[in-house]
Amino acid sequence: MKYLIKEILKEEFLYKGVNPTVDLIVTRGDEILLIKRGSDSAAEPNKWALPGGFHDSNATKGEDWVNNKETTLQAAKREVKEETGLEVDKIDGLKFYFVGVFEGGDRDPRDNEDSWTKSTVYKVDVPKEFGDDIKGMDDASKARWVPINIVLNSDLAFDHR
Repeated sequence: MKYLIKEILKEEFLYKGVNPTVDLIVTRGDEILLIKRGSDSAAEPNKWALPGGFHDSNATKGEDWVNNKETTLQAAKREVKEETGLEVDKIDGLKFYFVGVFEGGDRDPRDNEDSWTKSTVYKVDVPKEFGDDIKGMDDASKARWVPINIVLNSDLAFDHR
């Protein structure tokens, strides 16, 4: 069954080989910013996740991905803005920390032998006075600040827990 699902989802990736994605862990004190993936999301619909998405490229579908449009950090900031409205790059003095790179290994249900995700993850802590006006946008149906201790025991999309 897992193989059949992967074959059905195989066409969801734009590029052959690696499909770079980004995630941004945004904290505010003891809270973390999560988005609820839309019901029409290609993978993990209706599940809570970190804000993130695909790293943009000028390559076309079916080609190898080419890094020619934005850095991974620029992509992470863009995705947070697109999905929640929070413009982290407009908050003075923030420090963005590199967390790591996570590739393949079924971390995304669309991963297969021909195409897979490679996610670069960053973390930033925003001051308490920011982010009260977040909302689900783009492919996120909701956005919410959630206590970190609750998230650590939750079933999140992909490998986000």
